[in-house]
Amino acid sequence: MTRRVYSVLIICAATVASLWTYEKGLPSVNDTIVVQNPDIVSAIPYQNTSSGGDWKKLLSNVASSPVTPQNSNGQTGQPEDNTLTSQMAKDLLSRYLAIAPQGDSLTGDQLMQVASDTLATPDYTTSQGTVYVASNLNIIPRTDTDTIKKYRDQSLEIFQKRAIRVTEDPVQILAKALSANNPNELDKLNPFIIRAKGIINDLLAIPVPSDAIDVHLELLNAYSDITTDFEGMHVVFTDPALSVAAINTYSQHVNNLQKALDDMAAYFKQRLAN
Repeated sequence: MTRRVYSVLIICAATVASLWTYEKGLPSVNDTIVVQNPDIVSAIPYQNTSSGGDWKKLLSNVASSPVTPQNSNGQTGQPEDNTLTSQMAKDLLSRYLAIAPQGDSLTGDQLMQVASDTLATPDYTTSQGTVYVASNLNIIPRTDTDTIKKYRDQSLEIFQKRAIRVTEDPVQILAKALSANNPNELDKLNPFIIRAKGIINDLLAIPVPSDAIDVHLELLNAYSDITTDFEGMHVVFTDPALSVAAINTYSQHVNNLQKALDDMAAYFKQRLAN
């Protein structure tokens, strides 16, 4: 199989994935809200459900972008063969060869079926961060009022310490980078990534009362998923398939984060009611 054919398969993979995601309906991001509850204040992106931006055009154009990719050593040249996009291309090729009779061309319907079967693999359409469990936490057996108050104060301090001023939503940043064909625009995602990773590290470090394990893990894993989404968006020019997967799950992950914050607030309200 020639390099040219292999490159075409990669382009097809990214394009098919983009079209599939677009048909599902990607939300636009137009604003930022501040989520407030009695004990935790955190700025998270807000997504409305109105349609915005020609995502089909933006994402499908990534594959034909003239931007010269860099490898992990910062040298220009062919991208390393370990991206999700490359894996998808190999999967497409394998499925194609498995049903192509004697190397003959497949019909349009057969090609669509190959693409559909490939995209049925969750790894190509969903993004998930590291899943943390109770053994990863700094759990303490005490659950008295003073301990809960200290846990609340430490949780609040994390979000205050990691607060950033949000002027653009991550998906807006991604859209502008694609529209301008400018990877440098994606550097605006770095504060989101750094903040989320910092929150994860802090949540892993603070003492957690034994009766707060569930709500703490919910919040920790919500930030883990969001972080993975940000990182996926950041590599849209070098790994468009990974970026598509991140965008596809981003809205749900934002909702999960909101629920985690609400559940944490409810925990404090219940435990510190008196």
